[in-house]
Amino acid sequence: MISSLVYYVIKTNRIYFAVMKAGGRIMKKVIILISVFFLVTFVFTKVHSQTEKDIRGFIYFSRIYGEFLEPIYPRALINLANAIKKYTKFDARLSRMLYLSDPRILDLPFLYLVTDKQFELTSSELENLKKYVKSGGFIVADNGNAIAEFGPAEASFRKMFKDILGNQARPVPISKTHELYKSFFQFDDGPPIGSEVGKLYFFFKRGFTSQPKYESEPVEYLEAFYLNDRMVGIYCDKGYGILWNRETENIPQLKMGINMVFYAISLPGSIFNKNKQRQ
Repeated sequence: MISSLVYYVIKTNRIYFAVMKAGGRIMKKVIILISVFFLVTFVFTKVHSQTEKDIRGFIYFSRIYGEFLEPIYPRALINLANAIKKYTKFDARLSRMLYLSDPRILDLPFLYLVTDKQFELTSSELENLKKYVKSGGFIVADNGNAIAEFGPAEASFRKMFKDILGNQARPVPISKTHELYKSFFQFDDGPPIGSEVGKLYFFFKRGFTSQPKYESEPVEYLEAFYLNDRMVGIYCDKGYGILWNRETENIPQLKMGINMVFYAISLPGSIFNKNKQRQ
């Protein structure tokens, strides 16, 4: 009886160690496979990211006017172009002044519109912008007075997108995980703060009061406008143009501008890619 029990225990232990040994080999293979997977993923991500930053090219910007729209902050696009040349392998320049009704805007992959006043589009400007977004163009509409909530510039830009896109003009908050925030630089917390934070005062003929009308809060997100599931515009209620216009203390905001440009030109069917294919 005892000898049988001893035999059973020895046999059982052998089976256990055999199973553990086989299981150890399987586990070892699993660990190796997982390690290889993460290594390949890391290398691919690194190479992919490096490849994106190694892209070379050339882009023109133009100051855009309308019959009732006059751009402000004259150095904003100049400084953005200089930032692109500094941080990327793209060449960027500010070229001629163009009007919204000019068919030559159809060659521009990126339109930056900024104002702090109310404006309206003429019928020829509206038709040209409709053609522009359908052709792969991309519009960034920047509120030049973002500290004023629901101000005239914001109302005009929202109406502009409504007139251009019709029933598809539904603003969509751009989430912090969107490709826009990693198209060149990485913005894990979404868009950097702009000029939307501050105090707004009542103004009178003889000056202004010492008590602010209200103190504005940071705008948490940018808004996207889509045409047939392709992003064709961004409404920016953060007033980046004010900061781009400066010579200092604006690096995060300029880098966000670079991301906007790189996202716009990377889209399938963009004017940039179409122009590149023609060359």
